[in-house]
Amino acid sequence: MENKVVRDAFKEAYIVLNELDLYKRLPAKLKSRIEETMDPNHTFSFDKNIPLFNQVNNDVTRNLLTYIYISYINNDNGTDEFFEDELNEIIRQANI
Repeated sequence: MENKVVRDAFKEAYIVLNELDLYKRLPAKLKSRIEETMDPNHTFSFDKNIPLFNQVNNDVTRNLLTYIYISYINNDNGTDEFFEDELNEIIRQANI
């Protein structure tokens, strides 16, 4: 079984990205990874009127959203390699 913190992080990222109407901008492979990894039973509510990082307590969620923003949402991909390495390290530590 995958690390609960990581599975929750993927669900939280899924909810945030959908609420912000950004999920559709992700590549199919990443969407599949998110949907396969996330805990479907984890509950998380997101309010667009409150700063995101005031609502997210899970560091893995913060890192995951940062990576997704830099790599797929922001058009400046100059830091892709750095954040991809960071995400790979997070996933490796969680044994995904």
